[in-house]
Amino acid sequence: MRLWWMSFQRERPMARTTSPVQLEQFQLSEKAHAITVTDEDGVAIDLTGKTLRLVVFDENKPPVGAFQITESDIVIGSGENTNVATVTVDATASANASEHYRWILWSTTDDMALANGAFTIWAAVKSVA
Repeated sequence: MRLWWMSFQRERPMARTTSPVQLEQFQLSEKAHAITVTDEDGVAIDLTGKTLRLVVFDENKPPVGAFQITESDIVIGSGENTNVATVTVDATASANASEHYRWILWSTTDDMALANGAFTIWAAVKSVA
């Protein structure tokens, strides 16, 4: 017999995705982030043929989008790495420093969240007055 709360727990948002991953980079920099996508059992999810989007938002506001990275800046691995998406965040996207961003990697092909986590853009202090 399955209890209702067990069923609810199992189907909560993001329950079927990779454990949260922390992404970090400096303000006004470009960085490629490799995100390995697995299911809740650690089995690789093949991303071949999927259209992906990384959405970054401020966790302190009722979800306000900060920026998004679309398929042109996301490369899906090949061979044994078809579950790895390399997402390049450029200097324009990283212009606003914040320790309160969150991110979600979406498959727009399946309308499904694949991975998520915190995203910190560290202030790039160039000089001291």
